[in-house]
Amino acid sequence: MGFPIAISIYLLHRFENKIESLENAIVQLAEVVKQKKE
Repeated sequence: MGFPIAISIYLLHRFENKIESLENAIVQLAEVVKQKKE
């Protein structure tokens, strides 16, 4: 019972880190687009 839970928590943690880096990339991209329009 404990092992699958450990794997789930590990995967969720990694997934969360990937989502955060993706979010940062989107924000940076939005800034670049804004600068190009000005």
